Amino acid sequence: MAVLREKLLGWGRIIVGGPLGLVAWGISGASAVAILMWGLSTVAIPLLMLKTASWGIWGFGVFRESKTRTALLKKSRPSVLPPPDSPS
Repeated sequence: MAVLREKLLGWGRIIVGGPLGLVAWGISGASAVAILMWGLSTVAIPLLMLKTASWGIWGFGVFRESKTRTALLKKSRPSVLPPPDSPS
């Protein structure tokens, strides 16, 4: 059960994008609040800029987290198989 939890946390961290992803989600949430407060017609251009920036930040965070996870998996697994046992 602990192995499954560890895998799910790792995949969840990749999907969210790690710390950079949290910043991107915060920017996205702030833009949604701005739409509710001032209306879409008022914040249309800044909204496009914010959404573009948040998607870029999120994508970079996902890329960074996946590279980090891949490096950790390569480090934990041996890349060379041990030699087969000789028949006795």
